[in-house]
This record gives sequence, C-alpha cells and structure tokens, in this order.
Amino acid sequence: PDGCLYLLDYGRTWGPNEDSQLIKISYYRGNTPPVAVANITPDAGKEPLTLQLSAEGSMDHEGDALHYTWTVHPGDIKIAEGHDAEVTVQYPGNYIVTLAVEDEKGAITQSSVPLLVGNSRPKVKLISPVEGDFFEPGTPIPYRVHVQDAEDGDSDYNDEFMDAKVSVTASFLKDKEEREIVPAGLAAMRNSDCLNCHAMNQRIVGPPLIEIANRYRDQPDAMPQTVKRIIQGSVGVWGEVPMLPHSQLAEQEVEQMVQWIYGLNPAEQGENSIRGLEGHLQASAKSEDRFAIIEATYTDFGHESVHPLTASTRVRLRQRVTEAEHCDEYSGLKILGNKLGAIEHGSFALFKNIPLAQVSGVTVRVASGGLGCRMALRQGSIEGPVLALFEVKPTGGYNEFVELTSEWNTLNKRSDIFITFENEGKGGLMDLDWVRFNP
Repeated sequence: PDGCLYLLDYGRTWGPNEDSQLIKISYYRGNTPPVAVANITPDAGKEPLTLQLSAEGSMDHEGDALHYTWTVHPGDIKIAEGHDAEVTVQYPGNYIVTLAVEDEKGAITQSSVPLLVGNSRPKVKLISPVEGDFFEPGTPIPYRVHVQDAEDGDSDYNDEFMDAKVSVTASFLKDKEEREIVPAGLAAMRNSDCLNCHAMNQRIVGPPLIEIANRYRDQPDAMPQTVKRIIQGSVGVWGEVPMLPHSQLAEQEVEQMVQWIYGLNPAEQGENSIRGLEGHLQASAKSEDRFAIIEATYTDFGHESVHPLTASTRVRLRQRVTEAEHCDEYSGLKILGNKLGAIEHGSFALFKNIPLAQVSGVTVRVASGGLGCRMALRQGSIEGPVLALFEVKPTGGYNEFVELTSEWNTLNKRSDIFITFENEGKGGLMDLDWVRFNP
C-alpha cells in the first residue's frame, strides 16, 4: 500500500540465520533525498557542555554537494553549519539537536538526537557474577552491582538512596547466540529515531513507552490521532519539548509502531527481574538453557529539571556442561549438528575465559568410529600447559559415546582453554559431544 518494494532475505542457510533481513526499497522519481545522520559527542553531561557535532554517515545517492545546518530545540535555534562543528551549551536543559541535510535540488532530510545538559550518565558495573562464570540449573544466582553517578553519588556510600533505582534481569538461552523475534512495530522503531527520545520505563526526552501504553490502552479511537501526531509532529501533549515531524514514515509503518506501544503490559516484568544492588536471581531449571544473560540497569534521579539517564551492563554466564558446538573458535574440524566431528590431527576447539578457580577437573563425552586420538585440554594456547589428557580409543561408532574424567588442581585465574587433537596423518578421529567443567 505504501508503494515500496519489500525483499525478504532468508540468509545463508536453512533455519534461523543472523544475516536474515527484511529489506525495504523505496522509489523516488527524479531526485532521491539525501541521507542525514546526526552524531553528537557527548550526548549528556554537566554544564557548560562542549559538543562535537558530526554528520558522519550522511550522504547523497546522486553525489550532490550537501549543505548541513544544526539547530537545537526548544527554540529552533541555529547553532552551527557544516559537516563538523564544535559548540558549547551553557545552560542545563533537555534538548533535541537536529541536523538538516539539503542537496543541490532542494530536498531536505533531518536527523535528531536527544541532548541532556546538567546530568551525567551513570556508570554501572556487575561486581559479581562476571563474564564467563558458571551457573547451575535451578540454583539461585547471587549478584552484586556497583553504581557511580556524578549527581547521585557512589552506591558504596549511598546504597539505600540508590538501591531502588537498580534493576537486574536474567534471561536464558539454549544457544550460544542470542536470537529474538522482533515485532514489526518495534523493528520499525529501531529503524527510525524513536528510541533516541523514548525508553521503556523512564523518560529521556519524550515520555516512557509504558506511560503511553497506560494512557491509551483502552482507547482504540486514539490510534488515528497518535499516528497523525507522529507523522506531523506535536507539542504540549506530554510536555514542553516538541515531537518533531516524521514525514518520511509511511502511515502503515507508524500504525505498526503505535500498535506495539499500545500492547505493552507493565505486568510483564518476568520472574527473573528484581530490584536492588544485591540479591539472588532464580536460574532456569531447564538443562537445555545453556547460557544466562545477566543485565544490570540503573536510572539516575535526574538533576533539577533535567531528565534522568539510564545506563546498563551485562554479562554472559554458562552452564558447567558446555556443548562442544558452542566453542568460541575451532580449526580442522566441523560442527556436525550438536557435536564436533570430522576431527583431524592438529585440530583444536577454543573455549574462552574459563574461570579455573571454579574448576577442579573435566568430564568429556566422546565417541570414535575411527582410530581415536590423544585429546588434551591446554591452558592459554594450543601449545600451553596440559591440564588434562585423554586417550580416546575407538568406541565402536561415532554415535557410541562414553564419558571420560580427569582432575587437576584448582588454579586461581581465568584462562582460555584449547582442546587439541593428535593422531598424525589421520582424519575422522573422533566426535566430541560436550565438556563438563567440574566444581
């Protein structure tokens, strides 16, 4: 209905692909508008705040010379011209910096980014757990968060003051790579500039998305008016800062955005989302959930009339039983479904950042329909110290698996673990199903 051509690219292989994408092809007769990309550094901080403005990424498909104009809102005040500029904002406030790019034929495209002067972005760190740590299915995961904020202080000294503003979530994945099904409305918002000004639960420049959902959820007649305001722009609906027009968006696309926002439910916080600087997150009891993503988020209190800012950090945890195909790198072998196979002499598989202080040995699940081999777990490199050595003998087939165990003295460090395979001049030596890092 919008006159555009949509191309669905499934990616390189059958099944889920990271490189799959939906491509939108728009046709402009006579002259294609330029592409505008506004960049400001920093985008928040104490006043007076000196900004580096850059139009890096802006371009014109026909190669026209471009004219760049920078303005700040509220007030629609021109602050600079040119591809790059340096300006200083003297007074605290909630601003929108807009770049207008005009080509030789008069076509203009805008790009806007929010700017907060008078409030600095907080710094969030997960003290524990840390990247690469282990978790056990069904066992609570203890966590501790540290926050520093120029206006709010340090959580080591203001823990009661800052505790309620910390949110920690845990999500669990069956596969090493995160995959999510993105609703069409959210995908459209990510492709526009919506999330520069709106967040889920806190105000940036515009209102939190959940507040919009709460206001309009039971008002189906509000949809057309909201769509109109997004396309044409508005002022005074949610405060003094105007929402700029988005005339480049098709009405159908905006309807998808609004439908997604109206469908947000504040009750859907999930059982693995809690508040506080310290606590315990409930781990999934499913053995097939091999990875956990722990994310800590802090929203500061803002400063006087300046809106709050949010910062977050995340770490990835793994189960002690690590599927072989989830290795970080490999050479001289292949991933065959849910195992490593076609293993040749000199092959290796790498597992990064293993917390050896939490490991006293390993158990491996192996099979060999070939000649078998010497399989070593080495610390740090393919020629590093041997932590465990296995003589893998033929098991009667590549699907005839056995478990082998080796112990070592716990090492108080983190290290990459290389699994190497040796049987000179031979191929198809064995298959590796999983590795369990024993406590």
